[in-house]
Amino acid sequence: MKLLIKNNKELIKYLPMLDASITFDRLTQDLILATEEVAKIIGDDMYDHVMNLYENSTDESKQLIDIIAYPIAVDAYRK
Repeated sequence: MKLLIKNNKELIKYLPMLDASITFDRLTQDLILATEEVAKIIGDDMYDHVMNLYENSTDESKQLIDIIAYPIAVDAYRK
């Protein structure tokens, strides 16, 4: 499954309170699990649509991407 959050910069956008010891690499597995949970809730078709918007983002699509990526980041951090 493709991830909406792909690096530390994007992770810190949603979780600015992270310190240097918590990196993208340390949360990758949790991000995968959180992504699967969100995809179950919104449906695979909608997640695929958001991924398509992410890969071809515009200013208008960034809000929807943020709405989906934020709970993924928070859930991964809590795990």
